[in-house]
Amino acid sequence: MRGVCLLVVLALAACSSRPAAELDGAAGPDAVAPPDGVVRPDVSTRSDGAMQDGQAVCKSPPYTWCYGICVDLQNDSNHCGACNNACDIAGGRTCVAGACACAGGSADCGGLCADLGVDRNNCGACGLACKPDEDCSNGVCVCTSCACIGLGQCGGACVDFENDSDNCGICGNACDVGSGFVCILGTCTCINGWTDCGGTCVDTKTDPQNCGACGTSCRAVCVNGTC
Repeated sequence: MRGVCLLVVLALAACSSRPAAELDGAAGPDAVAPPDGVVRPDVSTRSDGAMQDGQAVCKSPPYTWCYGICVDLQNDSNHCGACNNACDIAGGRTCVAGACACAGGSADCGGLCADLGVDRNNCGACGLACKPDEDCSNGVCVCTSCACIGLGQCGGACVDFENDSDNCGICGNACDVGSGFVCILGTCTCINGWTDCGGTCVDTKTDPQNCGACGTSCRAVCVNGTC
């Protein structure tokens, strides 16, 4: 009978002497390394964890024991919802209520976190991309160049090549306003249907020097293009 009792005592001693490494989540000499390959210190060497009834436990709830550290699975971006479930911090995700979510009010657009207020590829809504010469401002695509609004650019200023008498058709091509020319559809043209006679706009219906046509002069007056 004494021999049987001795065997029972030895068996109990062997069970109670199992190293912390064999416990779920605890790290020790014989522990299997976590996914990152790092075996962290045993719980007995840390202030945030302790051994209780042979189990690795964290002293303060709601913390959970994850490979040698106590973490809050509700907001730990490296252990979000479960041990070693890391959020894509570089991609703008953080842990919120145990789930990886886009941070700072950004939106999840096809798995990427985007600020809809300034993101040129997701401006105002996911997938709404601005044109190459547009920027996203407050969720709206706005022009950043003269060409974007259908204008040309001369010296840093936007100009309308079709109607600008100082830049008619191209930069610097000024119409001779004093001689009656204005810019119409990108060409310096005489106003009021007058005729360009040698660089001067004239009314061939009344001009005695150009009556009916350029160079036709009258001795007296020109009426309706006839001397």
